[in-house]
Amino acid sequence: MKWLTRVVIAAVLAGSAGPGQAQVVDKKALTLEGARHVIATAIGEARRLRAPGGVIAVVDDGGNLIALERLDGSFAAGAAISIGKARTAAIFKRPTRTFEDIIKNGRTAGTHLGTIKGPEHPHNLAWGDDDGRALYLAAQTGLYRLRLGVGGQP
Repeated sequence: MKWLTRVVIAAVLAGSAGPGQAQVVDKKALTLEGARHVIATAIGEARRLRAPGGVIAVVDDGGNLIALERLDGSFAAGAAISIGKARTAAIFKRPTRTFEDIIKNGRTAGTHLGTIKGPEHPHNLAWGDDDGRALYLAAQTGLYRLRLGVGGQP
C-alpha cells in the first residue's frame, strides 16, 4: 500500500549488545497521507449513508493519534469518544463492537467454573498460598480459607 512507510526502530538490548551495537527492526507504519486517505474514504461512506455527523480518528498500532476529522453535525464529545474507540481497537486488535456486545449481553472473557457459597457474605477476597489455589474470604465475623482445584491471581 502506498500509504504505508517503513519505520526503522533501533534498540540497544541491555546485556546482549556492546556499546554502539543495536538490534534493528523494520516496521510498516501508516503515513499522514495514508491517514488522510482513510478519512476521505470514511467521509465518502458517511455521505453515501447520509450520516448526520461523526468523527473519524486514525491511530497507529500503539493507539497514538495520527489524524482526526470532525464532520458538521457532530456532538461535542464525539472527538474524545472516537479517539478512545480507535485506541481500544488498535491496542486490543479487535473492533470495539466486540466489547460493546460483551457488555450488552452480560458476558465476560472468562468461563464460569462454579459458584462459591460461604457461611456469610464476604467483603473482600484474595488468592494466596504458594500455588495460588487458596481463596481467602474476609467477612464481617471471620476470615475464611478455601482450597480450590484451580489457581487464581496471587
